[in-house]
Amino acid sequence: MRTTVSARGRRGIGAAIAAAAICTCVAACGSSAPSGTEADPAGLAPSSSVIYLSATVQPEGSLRQNAVADLRSFSSAKEPLGQLLQAVTGAAPLGGVSFKREIEPWVGTNAGVFATSSAALSGAAEAIGGTLTSGISPEALLRAAGAGLLKPGADAALVLDTSDLEGARSFVSKLAGRQGAHQDSYRGVKYDTDAQGATEAIVGKFAVFGDQAGVKAAIDTYLGGPSLKSTSSPYAKLAARGPAGTLAAIYLNPGRGKAGALLAALPGEPRQVRISIVPQQHALALDADMLAASGEAESRALAATAPATTLVAGLPGNAWLAAGLGESGRHAARYLALTATVVELAAKSVLASFGGPALQRLIAKLQEHARGVQQLVSSWAGPAAVFAAGSSLLSIQAGLVIQADSASAARGAVAAIGSLLSSAGANVSKATVAGAESALRVTIFGLPVSVYVGAGSGKLVIGLGPESVQGALSPTSTLSGASLYGSATSSIGGIKPSVIVDFPMALALIEGLGLSEDPAVAPVLGKLRSLGTLAGGLQGLGGGVLRAHLVAGLQG
Repeated sequence: MRTTVSARGRRGIGAAIAAAAICTCVAACGSSAPSGTEADPAGLAPSSSVIYLSATVQPEGSLRQNAVADLRSFSSAKEPLGQLLQAVTGAAPLGGVSFKREIEPWVGTNAGVFATSSAALSGAAEAIGGTLTSGISPEALLRAAGAGLLKPGADAALVLDTSDLEGARSFVSKLAGRQGAHQDSYRGVKYDTDAQGATEAIVGKFAVFGDQAGVKAAIDTYLGGPSLKSTSSPYAKLAARGPAGTLAAIYLNPGRGKAGALLAALPGEPRQVRISIVPQQHALALDADMLAASGEAESRALAATAPATTLVAGLPGNAWLAAGLGESGRHAARYLALTATVVELAAKSVLASFGGPALQRLIAKLQEHARGVQQLVSSWAGPAAVFAAGSSLLSIQAGLVIQADSASAARGAVAAIGSLLSSAGANVSKATVAGAESALRVTIFGLPVSVYVGAGSGKLVIGLGPESVQGALSPTSTLSGASLYGSATSSIGGIKPSVIVDFPMALALIEGLGLSEDPAVAPVLGKLRSLGTLAGGLQGLGGGVLRAHLVAGLQG
């Protein structure tokens, strides 16, 4: 049997699975022939995989109904599923192959893609990040993630379940005839490779596509190597606790490096996480199940949740964004790295014309002294929260609130933070802010507003303008009494929220700042208008597993 896919085909197949990872590849496809597997592709993914994306490509019943409805919230197409399939099988992917005519008849229920090289993580992240300047449509994300994930050297492969194995054999044989490929074998399993190294094989009753190293890894796993499904693997533990109604899931096991450090900044300092995408009626749920680094880390994360959610509840009542963080002093360096990643993305879109590059440079300088930042706050800082309020330049408030272990510690930290910012290139001077016992004004070249640092009532606040500091230290009303807080709590099943984002209010601010016509921002706005309120909270599932449960309401 001759089986191969060109480099163009490999990118297209990767794009199909990337779409599933963002819950868009929901085509009803496959036949009922009994000759296929109807099995879990994770059985062919090596246990050493750094990333594994899985999806139900043949949803039925309420799962299909909810998935289609949710997708239409992000697409103006009359046939959104067909639009996505066109993105998969268009000019670049698969070189003119018709998904509906040539793949749909034999593909099964399940699909997955694994990669064992960290290059896959960076490739996918860079490609997806690049779409922020041109829009965040499912089609754009689909193409970008697919191209980045399965780029050469990722040691990656796509594994497709089959409902009709003979149909799959026929498809790959015909496709091989269209490509110039040479046949070879590995451990008794035949495969074909083209001149660019794109490889394809039938492994057992699965169709496998990828680079040569990825396909060989799938063969090794099929012939007895440890897989993600091994009962002792972190993936198996997280998958067993996954939520019902999952359409797609993303498993990350990055190990060391930047990706691992960012993962460790999450509650419980996890080394592995599995994010499940669950379509609901007029909402989309994301459940990030995290395997805590240790029993102590799990206990600490849960213990830190209560004061962080209390801090969120006490933020200004007009806030439309609120997010709490536990143990800010203990994890300051990690939170700084996480902030740097967020600002880097925002500087290319929403903050591109509003001081994003200047803020990015400042944080980069602070990262050069990450150890000093950690030492500065570790002795006094407790839970922290960020907030934003207002819908125009005149009314905007935003800041970081840190609960100190004493009022004197908060006051003393003001001067220390001023010195740190001064060493990073900012202009720092004393200031007076209502409600603050001590305050500083910080001017950053390139940022259109001044940053103020103030302390009072045992809290330290770093905010945009003096009103932000005053509002956080002495709010006229608190978020816990706002209708937004009540609806957010209800949407996540009564869990006290530690994350709330009201997207309509966020869009009102963007438009109030006159950024809606900015070419770096405008492409994103259309998709964000489909979102209502995002709410999230942390809960323990037992056995060392923590769940960050987030629900995004959808409009239209």
